[in-house]
Amino acid sequence: MTGLLVFWVGVVFGADRELVAQLDREVIALQQRVNQLERALATCATDEGAPVIYAELVQIYAGGPVKVVRDGVVTRVTMPVDLLLASDSFRIREEALPTLDLLATALKLHPDLKVEVVAHADGNEPSNLQSKLAPTAWELSTLRAVAIGRALAESYAVPGSRLTVAGQGNAVPVATNDTTEGRALNRRVEFVIRPGDVP
Repeated sequence: MTGLLVFWVGVVFGADRELVAQLDREVIALQQRVNQLERALATCATDEGAPVIYAELVQIYAGGPVKVVRDGVVTRVTMPVDLLLASDSFRIREEALPTLDLLATALKLHPDLKVEVVAHADGNEPSNLQSKLAPTAWELSTLRAVAIGRALAESYAVPGSRLTVAGQGNAVPVATNDTTEGRALNRRVEFVIRPGDVP
């Protein structure tokens, strides 16, 4: 009877030892992964601020029509023009105010970063209402960029010294202008965010 009990105790403890060894290996693997992630985060955090705002903006705009990408120390936030501006005008849409407010808040948390507001147009000529002020796509996109830059400065207190605006017209399409969907993608505003000392 005693021999049988010793045998079962040995089996149970042997199984427990194997389980403990397996768990130890998993803990070591997880610790190595944590160390890798901490090193990656440290690299990002020292990368002059742009990646920090990149991570913040990715979280803020996750799952919506706003796209956030990173190119080295530069963060690019792309928004559809139709999200920001009322149709046939240069007035900021009421529905766009929270979207711009979130961007402005993130920018104010990183005062060392500069922002270039770059607007793009599709392949269509400006509408009759728009053509009075902007006879070409280049002028149309420039006026859109100015309207959005002014909103950031005047409504959201982003210092004008941190902002530049530009219009690209229809010179830099990201999709075909032969379809409604493609034209909608081309009508966009990019916020190019970079450290102040990066041209």
